[in-house]
Amino acid sequence: MISVSTQLQALLTNGSYGRADLYTITPVGLPVLTLTSGDQDVVYDGVTYSHGLLRITRDNLRTVAGLETDTFGLTMTVDPANEMTINGVPFRQAAQWGLLDGAQIELDWAYIDTWGPPPDVVGTLTRFVGLAADIAIDRTGVKISCKSWLSLLDTQVPSQVYQAHCRFMLGDSHCGVNVSAYAKTATVTAMGTVSQVATSLADADGTWNQGWISFSSGLNNGVSQGVRTQVGGLLTLTGPLPWSPSVGDAFTVYPGCDKTMPSFVTASLAETVPNAAPYTITVASFVEDYGVSRQVQVSDGLNDGGTIASTHAMTLCTGSSLTQGEYAVSTAGVYSFAAADTGSSVTISYRSVASGCLASCWTAFHNPQRFGGMPFIPAAETAT
Repeated sequence: MISVSTQLQALLTNGSYGRADLYTITPVGLPVLTLTSGDQDVVYDGVTYSHGLLRITRDNLRTVAGLETDTFGLTMTVDPANEMTINGVPFRQAAQWGLLDGAQIELDWAYIDTWGPPPDVVGTLTRFVGLAADIAIDRTGVKISCKSWLSLLDTQVPSQVYQAHCRFMLGDSHCGVNVSAYAKTATVTAMGTVSQVATSLADADGTWNQGWISFSSGLNNGVSQGVRTQVGGLLTLTGPLPWSPSVGDAFTVYPGCDKTMPSFVTASLAETVPNAAPYTITVASFVEDYGVSRQVQVSDGLNDGGTIASTHAMTLCTGSSLTQGEYAVSTAGVYSFAAADTGSSVTISYRSVASGCLASCWTAFHNPQRFGGMPFIPAAETAT
């Protein structure tokens, strides 16, 4: 069901109105483009839809009942003498370089009472929202095949499959890493190429391998690109930038993850709770707690002064204060005990990362407990 405002309903009932297509194109990581097929600029809800940058034509739309992926073709013809740009890149060249790949495209119909100027827009109706699929470039402009969001229903189900490498995206809700906390800002130090950037970074070789770079100034402002390798301050990118960066251009570089499986081992540690605050014991390379037991000396019931050592399991406490027989543990492997347990002998059982592990989720992010890979493919009868 399509709902409209009272004013727009009255205009449609009157039957005397004009109509223009409004296009909102949102490239990935780049500024939004607002365009119209009308013969003059259209302003609606504070947004200006420009008419002189491209001549836009499209295929007919159709409405059907049920679930069916809606598609239509969009032809955008340029003026070679005054070609619009995307972030400083000529429109056809930007499309050829992939700057429109995966862009969201929204088509709204603007209903106009009088053409003005400026046009008096009474209201709009959204007729299509989807993604740019196939893109073709020729001498006159760009042709885009647009598919509605229903095309995402073609995604493989289940979306997560069993595999040895981590199936999560770095920084997503499953991974849980705050990537911005590991980012670093720097600048370009020498003129380079669209695929190699000389920077002020002074990190160890490989620190930023498989990460990505995002420019915040210069001709590439707002553009992001993957980092293939990093040697000293030289970054080799996975794909070309629209323009060669200039000296002084600022950017932020983010780390990557190799998604390889960390090596885990189970171990135990026998320690004595310190006699002075803080009553803590730290476990190196900690991943997961497997429990704590406490050695207690009890009388053997004889009058010879002998005692018997008895092992008691301690209780994991989730509250803010600890009492005797309780313990707490942090994600960093710091075990805390109550003051009443000072001097007690305890045995901590835990899982840790094996010595020499090079997996990024441990060496870079200390996040192996949320690794999304599997050490083996489960048997058919247990797979879901």
